[in-house]
Amino acid sequence: AVAELTAAMLRRGTRSRSQQQINDQLDALKSTVSIGGSGQTVSIRVVSTRDRLRAALEIVADLLRAPTFPEPEFLRLRDEVLAGIDQQRSDPRAIAQQEFQRRLSPWPREHFRHVATFDEEVAAVRAVTVDDLRRFHAAFYGAAAATAAVVGDFDETTTRAALGAMLAGWVAP
Repeated sequence: AVAELTAAMLRRGTRSRSQQQINDQLDALKSTVSIGGSGQTVSIRVVSTRDRLRAALEIVADLLRAPTFPEPEFLRLRDEVLAGIDQQRSDPRAIAQQEFQRRLSPWPREHFRHVATFDEEVAAVRAVTVDDLRRFHAAFYGAAAATAAVVGDFDETTTRAALGAMLAGWVAP
């Protein structure tokens, strides 16, 4: 739960940008950024144009390296996640998928790969605090094993430089 909530909070404010500023800047760039994460992985998807990609990557660098995890946004996100879990309880597809995953990956409850029941998910989400997110980000976020794939019309030299600047010297303890 901590890993997933940390990733979900990255777009909700940084030291230099509020969530509204992030959204406004991405809208002005006609670019989208989506972030998700769990366990040991954070995935970022950027959709932009050749002339706006570098600016969009600069915003992504700020999101990754300088999140503030604002408490009101965390509480809003937590409520959204809990509501989503509650909806899944009555969705036959979600119930079947969860049971299928639990049988395929029978990890013990204390292992991060454990597939939680809906009740376990709710308990885990309720137990997370903003300080947990901050500690997790400080301890585990970094670019030691970063992989980037860029597809479409882009300038390779500029994009490599932007990615290099974005990730340079960023190592998780």
